[in-house]
Amino acid sequence: MHAPSTGCEGDVIEPLFALAVAAALVVYLVVTLLRPERF
Repeated sequence: MHAPSTGCEGDVIEPLFALAVAAALVVYLVVTLLRPERF
């Protein structure tokens, strides 16, 4: 990976990306539990 322009930029993007992925996974699991007939 290339070095970010600022020292903390890369350290902020990765946790936010991981949080977004985890949130999407939680939403998907909740939807499948509440409405299993859709899948």
